[in-house]
Amino acid sequence: VQSIESLTKDDIVKVANTYLNENYLSLTKKTGSYPKDKLQKPGFAPIVPPNREAKSAYAKALESVPVDTLAPRFLDFEKDVKTIKLASQATLYVTQNPLNDIFTLKLNYGKGTRESRLIAPASTILNYLGTDSLSLQDFRKSLQQLGSTMSFESSPETFTITLSGFDQQLEATLALANQFINRVKPDKKQLKTVIDERKVVEKSERKSTDIVAEALFHKVKFGNNSDELNRFSMAELKKLKATDLVGEFKAVTQVACHMHYCGNQPVEVVAELVKKYLSPETCTIPSNNPVCFDLQPVNEPVVYLINDPKASQSIVYGYVKGEVNPDRTSRHEATLFNNYFGGSMSSLLFQEIREFRSLAYRVRAVYELAPFIRSGQPGSLYMMLSTQCDKTIEAMGLLDSMVREMPLKAERVETCRFDMINAARNKYPDFRTISTQIASLKSNGFLSDPNKELAEAAPGMDITNISSFYDQYVKGRPIAWMIVGNSAQIEKTKLAAFGKLIELKTAAVFH
Repeated sequence: VQSIESLTKDDIVKVANTYLNENYLSLTKKTGSYPKDKLQKPGFAPIVPPNREAKSAYAKALESVPVDTLAPRFLDFEKDVKTIKLASQATLYVTQNPLNDIFTLKLNYGKGTRESRLIAPASTILNYLGTDSLSLQDFRKSLQQLGSTMSFESSPETFTITLSGFDQQLEATLALANQFINRVKPDKKQLKTVIDERKVVEKSERKSTDIVAEALFHKVKFGNNSDELNRFSMAELKKLKATDLVGEFKAVTQVACHMHYCGNQPVEVVAELVKKYLSPETCTIPSNNPVCFDLQPVNEPVVYLINDPKASQSIVYGYVKGEVNPDRTSRHEATLFNNYFGGSMSSLLFQEIREFRSLAYRVRAVYELAPFIRSGQPGSLYMMLSTQCDKTIEAMGLLDSMVREMPLKAERVETCRFDMINAARNKYPDFRTISTQIASLKSNGFLSDPNKELAEAAPGMDITNISSFYDQYVKGRPIAWMIVGNSAQIEKTKLAAFGKLIELKTAAVFH
């Protein structure tokens, strides 16, 4: 910071004159395609290591090396953050910045794109608007003169305003934010920017096998409530008015808000400034978060296929609807099951499918739990792998067999427990996200850091917990498979072994 403050106008002019002159090179990149290597899978059977579960002498020697035990660090909801209730639906969280004098202030309103399709385009256009007295250029210039920024973004469950700058300019920054929030001026010309950004997104997402496959998975899992379908179409977007989007912005700022300040101003000062400029009393509508859509049933085995003639890989998803996980024990078992079955590079699937047989570039399987506060809703197993198109049937067959009859290897559980404990102990966030994590956990019904309880539960679990969890929530359930790949290289007649085949177009999974 001191080196930046020592810079003068002459320094900047000198650099500009040195580098920004007529002697320059301009490069323009155009999107194109590259020739593809068409590799056939080898004609020999995979080599299965005879000592796949054995440990080398070196590994055993490493295990014998003494290791210091570090005290784990978990979130303390009382000590790690100062919490101030500013209004019935507005809470301020304050944490210290130990590194510098740059503050961040995030206003997280508890309503997102899952509840309002207007929020996504609204968060885009707001970045290009000014106020009734300051044009966009003048407003941004005013922020720049303070060394501050103001931005808008949306997610499925939240709408966020982010402010940042130097602590000594906190009040001036909040005064500008107040002017924008209360006097933002709609500009229909900026609707073109919203549409242009959407065009770029659509062009890229429909060319990406990964994105198309994920959208197909969301459609199978959530139906028309998928994020890709629960949004405006391009035709609908073109009919919107700038006043519609600004009106939605005004509406969302009345929803419950978590305000997260990280900096070095005293707590009392921050609270008074927030009350003065951000009007927390206007937040009167409770949040519905976390918003959970009903999981679609899988009544019979089925395979959904989208043909992508240009795909060099097949992206395969699998979906199994589970049951309600009624207590913390089953939720802890889910974590151990994930570590064992397919949630990491040391998992059963990764070793059997990728390492031993080279049938996948990526492979993963995770049983996803409903949010803790919505624990009356069922969880589900999702699986994903990517493989060469001509290996699709073989890779799916192996994955399908392991889901239907999961191998039980008690010797692997120790590593799974170790990974589970380490993950729980290493999730302490950086200083700028401590308060957002605590607020999220509290909103989800937790009274303390759940990672502490998870780390304490892990040593008491073994292969029987994994087996019973698998039997109760996964085994014997019908599987919905989703494939995006080059169907010319996939033996479609063999897909009948996995379920009823339904072929879709890419347009069916996007709105």
